[in-house]
Amino acid sequence: MNICDWIERGAETAPDKAALHFEGSVTTYFEFARSVEEYAGQLQLKFGVERGDRVAFLGQNSPDFLFLMFACARIGAMIAPLNWRLARTELSVLIRATEPRAFIADPDMQSGWTDTEEINQCALVSMETGSDEPWRYFFKSVPGKNARKIDDCDNDPLLLVYTSGTSGQPKGALLSHNAILANARNSQVMHQLDKDDHSLISLPFFHVGGLNILTTPTFFVGGTVSLQRTFDPEAMLTAMTDHHPTRVPIVSAQMPPILSLPGWSASRFPKLKSVTTGASPVSPKVYSSWRDKDVTVLQVYGATETCPIAIATSMEDVAPDIRSTGREAAGCEVRIVDDNGIDVGNGEPGEILIRGDNVMTGYWRNDAATEEVMRDGWYSTGDLGYKDEQGYYYVVDRKKDLIISGGENIFPGEIEKLLLQINEISDVAVIGKPDDRWGEVPVAVVALRNGCDKSSSDILEALRGHLGQFKIPKAVIFVESFPRNANGKIQKFILREQLFRE
Repeated sequence: MNICDWIERGAETAPDKAALHFEGSVTTYFEFARSVEEYAGQLQLKFGVERGDRVAFLGQNSPDFLFLMFACARIGAMIAPLNWRLARTELSVLIRATEPRAFIADPDMQSGWTDTEEINQCALVSMETGSDEPWRYFFKSVPGKNARKIDDCDNDPLLLVYTSGTSGQPKGALLSHNAILANARNSQVMHQLDKDDHSLISLPFFHVGGLNILTTPTFFVGGTVSLQRTFDPEAMLTAMTDHHPTRVPIVSAQMPPILSLPGWSASRFPKLKSVTTGASPVSPKVYSSWRDKDVTVLQVYGATETCPIAIATSMEDVAPDIRSTGREAAGCEVRIVDDNGIDVGNGEPGEILIRGDNVMTGYWRNDAATEEVMRDGWYSTGDLGYKDEQGYYYVVDRKKDLIISGGENIFPGEIEKLLLQINEISDVAVIGKPDDRWGEVPVAVVALRNGCDKSSSDILEALRGHLGQFKIPKAVIFVESFPRNANGKIQKFILREQLFRE
C-alpha cells in the first residue's frame, strides 16, 4: 500500500473532518488530500522528483512538511527531515550524503547555502513567496496535471531519517511504507487509538518520535492532529487545557517545565487520556503529577531504526513498575541475548534485539553498518535490558556510549574527535552526567599535555559552530589520568562512578 491512501480515505469518508490544526488554521481531510496532490505535482512535474529520489527538508514543524511527506509517498520518493538544531557543518554532511533532488528550507534557514558545493546539483526551494534567487518559490508556476501515483510501493523507503553512529558518522535509516504502517498499528493497539482521537504534537519531525509515535498513526485511524511549530511549555499547557487533545507525546525532559508553570496546579484535562513518553526515565514525582489529574502515562522504547515503537506499555496494560518500558509492541518480537547471541533467562541482562515489519530496511548507502546491526531480520539495539517473570521489559544500560539528553542522541566519540584536535589536550572522555531536567548531559573529562594550560571556556568555545548546542558539554572536568583496561581503553563506567557517585 501507499500511505497517502490514508489521507485519500479520510477525504472520501469524512471530507469535512479536521485533519490538522495549526496556528489558528484548520485543514480538513479533503483539503489535506488536495494539498498532497498539488505538492506531488510540484515535486514531480516542476522539480523533477521521481520514484527513489530524495527531498531534503530543513525546517520546524508545519503542515507544509506533512503535505510534502505524503506527496513524496504518492510519487514513490523519499523525504529526509534534517535536524535544524545541528551546526551548519553537520548539516552539510547530511545533505551531501542525501544527494537530494530538491532542498526545501524555512526562510530563516536559507542563508549561506547558495555557495555550498553539496547542494549545487539540487533545486533550492522555499515555501514562502518573495524568496531571493536562487531559492525558488514552490508554487511560482503550477503544473497543468496531477503527478503519477505509485501503488506498488509497500517496501519502498519513504523516510530517510539520520541517526548518529558510534563513530560519530551519520547513518540514514530507511523506513518503508510498510514499516510506517506497522508502526501505526503498534501505536493504534498501544493507545487504543481511533478516529475520535485528537493528538497534540510538539516533538520535532526530524525525530521518528515526533513523526511516528502519534502523528502518522493518528492520520492512519482518521483522527485529528494539533501541531505546534516547536515545544513551548506555556503553549503546550494552554493547548492541553483549551483545545482538549486526547493524546500527547512528550519526552521526559519536557515534563518538568510544564509541571513548574504557575497554571499547572489548577489545570484540568477532561479529555486527555494519555501522555506518551520515552528516551529517558520518568521520575515517580512526574508520574504522580499526571496520574493525579487522571492522565495515564505510557512508555515507549525503540529507536530510529524501529520507527520507533518496539516495546511499550498500553492503555490496557500499564506496567506495575514505572521503571519498566512495557511489553513487546503488537507487531514486534523481542529477544534478550548474551555476547554470543544466546537468549538469556528472565531477570538476566543482555542486549535487546527487535524484529518486526516496523524495522528499517537498512542504512542509506551503508551496507557495512546495516550488516553490523541486522541479523536474520533482528535489529541489534546496542542497549542492555532484561525481562521479568511477568513479561515486562526493563532497559538498564546502554551497550554503546550513547548519551540521551532531553530526547536527543549524543555520541561521545563525535565530540571527543573534535576535542582531540585542540593541541593542549592529550586525552579526553565525554560521558553523561545525571541531570534532573534533561536525564543526563554531556561532560568532557580532559587531560592536558604536560606544561599546557587551557581554560574550560576556551575548550567549549572551540566546539561552537561545529556541533549543535545540545551536544556541547555542559562542563569540563580536568584530570591527571583515566581508569583504563588492559588494552588501554578508558573505562567510562568507572569514570562515571568516580565523578558522579551519589
